[in-house]
Amino acid sequence: MSNTLPRLALAAALLLPVASARADEPSTAEAAPSRAGGYRLQTVAVDASSLALFMGGQYEDSGGRNGQAAAGLMLSALGGYLLGGPLVHAAHHDGGRAIGDFFLRAALPALGAVIGYATLNCHGVESPCGVERTATGFVVGAAVASVIDVALLSGSSSAPPSPEQAPSRARASWTLAPSVAASSTVALVGVGGQF
Repeated sequence: MSNTLPRLALAAALLLPVASARADEPSTAEAAPSRAGGYRLQTVAVDASSLALFMGGQYEDSGGRNGQAAAGLMLSALGGYLLGGPLVHAAHHDGGRAIGDFFLRAALPALGAVIGYATLNCHGVESPCGVERTATGFVVGAAVASVIDVALLSGSSSAPPSPEQAPSRARASWTLAPSVAASSTVALVGVGGQF
């Protein structure tokens, strides 16, 4: 029973991105609806995977279970959070949104942490003071960045791509999908693709 939560978090982290990835290029009829609706579900899947890794790291860290596994899961969650959304944008040939999303995902948690720290009153208190509020601000900033990405950046673009920008069937297509693997001794994060 004690290993149930990490196993569920690992299963969610491994299965969510795979469910949203497509190995083959969609036909023209399939491509039109996906462009109109955007790729929000793919972004949600990547963020949910990062959240599952974070929760698995929190579980491993609670009660002093396994500090190395907890650190690996937390670093994997951070990497998935920072790079997952931008990689989804890049896979959809939107480099501008990928760059903007990366800076959004880096800046808002940092701003949240600064705001959380600024609300402290640590006069006369020994270190560490304010770790909880700083961490809470960081997490709130990360959640806000993720919501902005899903709601505004991962939707359809305002104008359809020009024929020069649209991917051509004559050109080789490529697909990216994040991958995550963890055990009691190691946590791995990677990106697989078809080129």
